[in-house]
Amino acid sequence: MPVLSYQEAGERLARGDFPHLLLLHGEEFLARELIRRLRARLEAQGESLDWLEWEGEAGERELAAALATPSFGHTRRLVVAGDPPLSVIARYLEASNPSLVLVLLFKTKIKPAEQVYRIGEEKGWVVECAPLRGKELLRWMQEEARSRGKELPPAAGEYLRFLCGDNLAQIRQEIEKASLFLGPGRRAITVAVLEKVGSRTAGRSVFELVDSLAERKAEAAREVLADLLGQGHPPALLVSLLSRHFLQLLEAACLQKEGVPPSRIPEVMEIHPYAAKKLLKQANYYRIEEIEEVLASLLLLDRAIKEGKGAPRLLLEAGLGEICMKKPLALGRKR
Repeated sequence: MPVLSYQEAGERLARGDFPHLLLLHGEEFLARELIRRLRARLEAQGESLDWLEWEGEAGERELAAALATPSFGHTRRLVVAGDPPLSVIARYLEASNPSLVLVLLFKTKIKPAEQVYRIGEEKGWVVECAPLRGKELLRWMQEEARSRGKELPPAAGEYLRFLCGDNLAQIRQEIEKASLFLGPGRRAITVAVLEKVGSRTAGRSVFELVDSLAERKAEAAREVLADLLGQGHPPALLVSLLSRHFLQLLEAACLQKEGVPPSRIPEVMEIHPYAAKKLLKQANYYRIEEIEEVLASLLLLDRAIKEGKGAPRLLLEAGLGEICMKKPLALGRKR
């Protein structure tokens, strides 16, 4: 059997098919989602289910017993083994336990030349849970909304992707919150709804922080910074995120100066259109030389934090305060 994608495996489970041996590798969130759907598929048959999850070498003897021993009082036994050695496969093949469904979950990619891959192809399913991108990611988001009786327009999907990146767990959380907020009466999860109920993610707050810095609103910058630090983001990480953001801001400003149309900037920079729109807005607050000065200041700040020249939080607050002290440009009026 050829290697299945996450979508193909999901479709086969939905049709009522399931394997007795399932090898999963790739994106762990998607792999776990398939395990959840497999479990739901088995339980939908009206069968009681004996569940066991095993990780690493601990409990290998117990796992071997679980593979070989028929279930008592249970129609099925579902065993999930993380990064198992070949001995687990050997015991499975020796056991010939008809009540057993075995899932082997690998953190690294399985190659076709590996013995476990060949056994999986012969005895069950091998599924590569590749990260979702583009239309596949939008389709997954819309399915998540539909499962809650809601609709997710493409524009809202784009906003979610900008807000959460490719973090599927976070995307699901935002869709869940929006669904609860709407209640039974309304169906459409719009951008406005997501903005109203959305969490402050690191990516979103960095935009907010840069907005505050660009307008030299020191108090607003301190509030967003406190929020980010309260989320547990280390000061060194925030400096790195700010540096990356100002590098993108510099690129956007240079492209704008070269006459590249705003509609082409997302394609040229290979970023999301929503992010490009925000960058172009922020670029109006700065001359290119000023962005370069901010980047130089962030480099010095990063070095000071890593060399232990003071308390990281105090160094970060002082560094951002210096940026805010510079006179702001009028929006859309570069000097």
